[in-house]
Amino acid sequence: MPKQAKRLRFVALCLFVLFLLDVVIPEGTSVIRSGQYADLHVSDADETMIGFNPLILSCSIFFFALSFVFKYGSLLQSLSDDTV
Repeated sequence: MPKQAKRLRFVALCLFVLFLLDVVIPEGTSVIRSGQYADLHVSDADETMIGFNPLILSCSIFFFALSFVFKYGSLLQSLSDDTV
């Protein structure tokens, strides 16, 4: 796999992990550091909302698809080089 395709796939993976963290950790959650221990603090909101950002998910899918385009382009280039 070419370098550029690997980089794009890594970006897609990072965006997908960011999307999963956004879904798993609620928006009202914050880390409070007191002393040597970190505690999770959840706000006193009445309703708990699941953070779902479709833009991050669509960007992840886009970069993943773009990595396949680069991989296919590299394959076509190598086939063209073998023909000549």
